[in-house]
Amino acid sequence: MCALFNNSILKNYISFLLMLLSVLSFGQHIRSSKKCCEEVFDKPGLNNLASLVLFENGKNIRKSFLSEYYGINPLDSTAVIEGVLKTYAIELSDSCLKLLVNSSKVTDNIFTFSVYLKNLQKLSQLSEVQYLSLSRKAESQLGNSARKDAEIDKVHAGLNLPMPYTGKGILCGIVDVSIEYNNPAFKNETGDSLRIIRAWAQNFNKGIPPAGYKYGVEFIGEPEISNIKFDSIIGLHGTITTAAMSASGYGSNGLYKGVAPNSKIIAVTSNNSENSLLDAMSYFFTQSKKLNKKGVFNLSWGSHLGPHDGTSLFDQSIDSLVKAGGFVVGAAGNWGADTMHLKHSSGTTASTTSSIILEWDTVRYTLIDIWAKPNTSFQVQIKAVDKLTGKVGISTANVSTLKQGQSVYKLPFGKDTTTVYIIMTARDVFNKRPNCLVAFLHNHIKTNTNLSIHITSTNNTVHGWGASSALFSKKTEKNVLVPNFVSGDNQYTVGELGGTSKSIITVGTHVSQQKFKNIFGNDMVFSADSGKTGLYSSYGPTLDGRIKPDLTAPGSVFVPANSYYLDINNSPERTSAVEGSAFTDKGKTYYWLGEEATSFASPVVAGSVALLLEANPTLSFLQVKNALLNNTTTDVFTGNISLTGSPHWGFGKLNIYKAISSVISVVTENEKEIRSENLFWYSNPIQNRLTVFGPDFSSSIDFTVYDICGRIISNTNGLELISKEGSFYHFNSSPLVPGQYIVILKSDNGFSKSFKLTKTSN
Repeated sequence: MCALFNNSILKNYISFLLMLLSVLSFGQHIRSSKKCCEEVFDKPGLNNLASLVLFENGKNIRKSFLSEYYGINPLDSTAVIEGVLKTYAIELSDSCLKLLVNSSKVTDNIFTFSVYLKNLQKLSQLSEVQYLSLSRKAESQLGNSARKDAEIDKVHAGLNLPMPYTGKGILCGIVDVSIEYNNPAFKNETGDSLRIIRAWAQNFNKGIPPAGYKYGVEFIGEPEISNIKFDSIIGLHGTITTAAMSASGYGSNGLYKGVAPNSKIIAVTSNNSENSLLDAMSYFFTQSKKLNKKGVFNLSWGSHLGPHDGTSLFDQSIDSLVKAGGFVVGAAGNWGADTMHLKHSSGTTASTTSSIILEWDTVRYTLIDIWAKPNTSFQVQIKAVDKLTGKVGISTANVSTLKQGQSVYKLPFGKDTTTVYIIMTARDVFNKRPNCLVAFLHNHIKTNTNLSIHITSTNNTVHGWGASSALFSKKTEKNVLVPNFVSGDNQYTVGELGGTSKSIITVGTHVSQQKFKNIFGNDMVFSADSGKTGLYSSYGPTLDGRIKPDLTAPGSVFVPANSYYLDINNSPERTSAVEGSAFTDKGKTYYWLGEEATSFASPVVAGSVALLLEANPTLSFLQVKNALLNNTTTDVFTGNISLTGSPHWGFGKLNIYKAISSVISVVTENEKEIRSENLFWYSNPIQNRLTVFGPDFSSSIDFTVYDICGRIISNTNGLELISKEGSFYHFNSSPLVPGQYIVILKSDNGFSKSFKLTKTSN
């Protein structure tokens, strides 16, 4: 009995030693650095990028997030970093300005800024700062088929319209990269003059910046703009987007026109930062106001860092610019084929969702941004998984959003190491959601290990996005299935920086032409059959449940290449050059390319907004948006779209002819002949105000309003005149309930007009 007892003790003792060695070994694998002190989450507010940078600031880190993401040495006291801040006042104080290298006002109490890294902490602690966000990296995202698909050709021809509409008198703005300013597409239809009237090259440093800004160079007028030629000799993105919006057709005998070929253009070339996009928009709308011109601005950018619910400072800025009279259109994004979104739902009992993280760039960094329901919490843990066996190994701690601050872990894989940052915000200032940013910095090129993410919560719904080339999978990189792991999906993939604002028209893409022949006689095929959504087009909704995209537009386009970029023998785009499209201008040969992306569908809609504003310059942003969304095309591909919209199609396919027809009067043979200087049109749909235009009116106008069954609803007493501006008459339509009506208008000089009217809810 005693011998058995001693053997049992010995076995238990050996087991204990083995377990202790395992724990000690595991402890060497996970070394948590000193955590930041717990912060007050609502004063001041910091986005998690700022928290991470402040954590690394001034530390001697061989490979840091600052160096990989921003290209900044944490020990460099002269390094400058950019961001966006919101203040409690509408102007920055002297104490704030003294800390800043540069600042620009975007809208009331929102400013872009640059600051020395050494002063970032002081800036964040100023009492006037409500929220400070470091700048996110922005990712940049027509032939006859596209124009026919959206019925743009009918608008250009003025078919059954009072006149052709081509964007004349409207400003089209864009911020992009790789724009060839003197490309033939940006000249007028005969090639006599350049339609780009201003350009701001934000990356240039030899010259004078625009008034109110301290970086880049502004160029005004054709001689200056033509002389600079281009902002970059790498890439085509900006030339393609600008041409899709407003190419004149010069060089293709009008075959490859943009949507607004007679518009004027203000072009800004970006440095790919959130700041530069905000400054570009503010600059454009300032110029359009000075020129007393209506203007529409295109954003073909995206990111998945951010809340995806319209509350980021970027989205708040767009809301303010639109409220002040601007029109902004943005691309939904090109993530529709990617499983880069992960959703975790839990009930009354705590549960965990686990997924492998597949990374496209394992030698640099990976970012995952996670948000949950307001006023809740969740936990995140990162684990190592063997690619060959699926076995789960070393891990970080299980970190909760309730513990606000930063945790850093070193996960060794043989001789290599991955640094894992987990940055928690207990409650975001603007949406009250908990937020976790996970950042990986890799010190290895090849390893047999994948990382996995594990999200735990109770009574919650948590969403995570692979914010930089990361996908979620239930299999390892070697295709080994891991039990109880799940894959990501492609829902909620409409991006920040152009897709999620509450005051932006967000555009997905569909294919208007399946294939074309290139200059080598080969068939080139786009991503999907004609009529279907592009395989890459991002899906909604937004995190707060709004339908995005708002609509789709042709994203398969034919646009001119930059002369300096397309070497027909060596360029990677040479196979996309369209058969028979070569054009020589001033000794340079241009080819038109077949390209596709939501980046190119967005400017098609921006150009369409220019046409609407030309047809009816009194339209508000909401009226323009309603005109587009209430007059879309649905077909066998879209299916029946519900009144609440579709996360794939929005409210249907762009049909600018129907939209134009809804905001003006369509002339028929039985109506009074109306000359171009004697137009009549009216705002439609309406809410609380009906605007009509007619130089033939006298001072007295009488209305009779009928419901759709022909019953009289109201006369002039129900549509009282609010104001008159020249030939524009504004009437109070608030007494009408939402619905469709027939209206007969008569003036005392014999002018008579009947038209259909739609009243929408506020």
